[in-house]
Amino acid sequence: MERVFFRQFFQPTDFLEFIGSDLSNIAIASANEQFGDNKTRFYAEDMHIIAQKGRFDAIVINEAIYYATNAGALIKRYSEEHLHHDGFFYYYSKSKI
Repeated sequence: MERVFFRQFFQPTDFLEFIGSDLSNIAIASANEQFGDNKTRFYAEDMHIIAQKGRFDAIVINEAIYYATNAGALIKRYSEEHLHHDGFFYYYSKSKI
């Protein structure tokens, strides 16, 4: 299966820092192999932990929000505590949350 990473849509000149996470060590190894550079970091961490890395201009959760114990609370917390006031939050899920 070919993995698709949100990072592939950006060039290194488009951002100062890009942080990604996945629970899969295989996905993280693949992401680092394809995109690892001094501005891009990937972590094999739970989505609840990655937000502790600071405030962001954009937060994207793709096909993972349904793993949250309380998706609404997670979105609210990310928006209030980890998103810059002029940033954007995007999540995609085929499932209802």
